[in-house]
Amino acid sequence: MAKVKNQEKQQKQKRKSSAGRRSKYFTHVEPKLIAIEGWARDGLIDRQIAHNCGVAYSTFRTYINKHPELAAAMAKGKEVADYEVESALFKRATGYTVRLEKAKVLSDGTVVEYEEDMHVPPDTTAAIFWLINRTRDTGKWMDTRRVEHSGPGGGPMEISSWAELVLAVENDSGESDDSEAAGS
Repeated sequence: MAKVKNQEKQQKQKRKSSAGRRSKYFTHVEPKLIAIEGWARDGLIDRQIAHNCGVAYSTFRTYINKHPELAAAMAKGKEVADYEVESALFKRATGYTVRLEKAKVLSDGTVVEYEEDMHVPPDTTAAIFWLINRTRDTGKWMDTRRVEHSGPGGGPMEISSWAELVLAVENDSGESDDSEAAGS
């Protein structure tokens, strides 16, 4: 009996959802898919794109999950921007040469135009940022390292005091205390 009532309730809800006001997706978002891709390529964040479409941010996120064509437009636009930024970061991290057009006024008043190469040196911060993000899987250039300690046979450590914990950490990480180093 309860199962029949539940099925009737579900059918009633289906009928309700098919009637009523049409979703803003079809009137505010779908007609702007090309513009949305362009906005994503230009670097606008999802909240700004939702505002440009005239829908709430939460609704826009729902539309992205519900409509694959919107998700694809967003991904395609962001991919282009990401590649451009990645390329610019790499260029900045490794240094580059740029050709500048210059003009010089001679003592007799004539203007001479010429080109000059200017070298932009590598930027250490950009190089570090690049390396940290490119080697995330290996941890080679990570800012922090994750260290896990385990007891015998890979099981949990049995520690009865903080002093014992400190000694276990020092022994596990290969550090020795100064008194041992001085004695040898």
